Amino acid sequence: MPHVDDKPKISIIMPAYNAQYTIAESIESVLRQTYLDFELIIINDNSTDDTTRIIQAYQIQDSRVILINNFFDKGAAGARQSGICHSQGEFIAFLDSDDLWHESKLENTINYMIKKNVSMTYGDYAVFRHNRFVNTTYEVPEKLSYKDLLKYCPIGCLTVVIRRNIIENIRFRNVPKEDYDFWLQILKNEHIAYKVPGCMAFYRVGRDTLSSNKIKELKKQFMLLRYIHKMPLIKVFFNLSFYAARGIAKNIRIKMSLTG
Repeated sequence: MPHVDDKPKISIIMPAYNAQYTIAESIESVLRQTYLDFELIIINDNSTDDTTRIIQAYQIQDSRVILINNFFDKGAAGARQSGICHSQGEFIAFLDSDDLWHESKLENTINYMIKKNVSMTYGDYAVFRHNRFVNTTYEVPEKLSYKDLLKYCPIGCLTVVIRRNIIENIRFRNVPKEDYDFWLQILKNEHIAYKVPGCMAFYRVGRDTLSSNKIKELKKQFMLLRYIHKMPLIKVFFNLSFYAARGIAKNIRIKMSLTG
């Protein structure tokens, strides 16, 4: 494993709620990283199963694992924001308690960000279900601006790494599609997000993912653009048309890859 004393520290934010069946695998994928200088901040959002005990067991094994207990439900937005507030890293990454990383994920990303001097990155990711990985990779654009992101959001939260200094005045808000809202806030400040080459993240899909109500998702998108980002109505519908088309195509692709 490489010596990384001269590399910046990364804070990994992992919200968890009743994740006893998946969180150990997610934690293991972080602890296997070839990049060593990180802290894994797990925000336990008032879980009622064995999630807390599992996290505590890993704390004993590795001091880089940090547990924050929320004793009332804050939801994904509140949990991620709590993690950021407790973090110390120059870079911040996100991983949910049921998703996985390739062991070179952090090393490849940080090397790319330092070499290219960029502040926000994302990347391709593969989907899996019941430990079955598929050959299809969800490929994302090479870069994204605020204008691009208004039309659709190809960014997988599990792939994102950002520099702390660009989010000093930005928060995860308790709004529909809170992660998408967070990316919009960042890119609205004239930042560009860049794709890191390679597929280094694995997104777990369940029955709820595949059967999610697309009309409900469109309503959330409408609410976010119209009332949170104060977009004129005509622009909302213009961007929604792109969002709907991309979303349907993505969902069909995921279903075909898992059932094919």
